[in-house]
Amino acid sequence: MYDPPHLLKSVRNNLKNHGIFFEDKVASDKPRTCFADWSHIQKLYEMDSKKKICACRKLTKRHLEVSGLKKMNVKLAAQVLSHSVTAALNLYVGKEDFDSKASETAQFVYNMDKLFDSVNARSWKHEKKEMCAVTENSDHVELWKEKIEWIEKWHIRSSKTGKKNMQLLRMGG
Repeated sequence: MYDPPHLLKSVRNNLKNHGIFFEDKVASDKPRTCFADWSHIQKLYEMDSKKKICACRKLTKRHLEVSGLKKMNVKLAAQVLSHSVTAALNLYVGKEDFDSKASETAQFVYNMDKLFDSVNARSWKHEKKEMCAVTENSDHVELWKEKIEWIEKWHIRSSKTGKKNMQLLRMGG
């Protein structure tokens, strides 16, 4: 059995070090290739931290400077790949010279947040249905099937060439 916190940290590290290509469905349900880029999260922090009222107040330099023992901190990874970062990225897209492609990174972070929440339930009831315990009637199994299919299509950008590496990321492998 895979260890969800370890996998979350691995995804965050691959996102930071390489970037991740993934498929997303547009309104017509036609898949398109998207790219999640760590630079969008860095720019979000740089812009947001200068504001008097921050959209993403928990995001700090510690979240961005991931090295040494910080690589092992699950809380930092979970806070980067979270709903609040998704919302803040979407808020900044198209504003103040922010890259419109950041919406692709926001979509990736949103999917990761939902997936991690679904395996990290702590109660029977929660406002986010993914945070509820797994039951016969919950939507967890369908969500997991959907996200497994999504993950199987990931590609990691080659750090040497900057081009798409056709070898799929195998979780835990």
